[in-house]
Amino acid sequence: MRKIVIICQAPADVQYLIDLYRRKQLRCDSIFVINVYNVFLFLQSLKLDDVRLYFIPYKLFSCKNVVNVIKEKKRLSKIWEQYKDIFYDSDIYFFSIYEDWVTGYLLNKIEHQPHGDIYYYNHYDNSNLYV
Repeated sequence: MRKIVIICQAPADVQYLIDLYRRKQLRCDSIFVINVYNVFLFLQSLKLDDVRLYFIPYKLFSCKNVVNVIKEKKRLSKIWEQYKDIFYDSDIYFFSIYEDWVTGYLLNKIEHQPHGDIYYYNHYDNSNLYV
């Protein structure tokens, strides 16, 4: 049974996250919630068995300010160093490819690690998931 890590980026992702969690052939080890603290609190309230929850907030900054961009890159680098062992030898599921630089940064780092796969769970464009 493969270990999985789920990256949840929006409230719309929660029902699909729970679907992944309930699948018998998968062992969800960790869930990372990006920027939506209420989703993090909701998932905590579910008391999911044997799942570690992590919250990574956005830091407000302007992309037009070079200093802010450099600070954010350093912050993301520290986040990666803190959590990279969790991603090692895991299958990664994420839900959105738009407007989320934190997930993009993590996926770029994960892609360069051996072992495990990255899966895009495209519920936004797949109407079959709503039936």
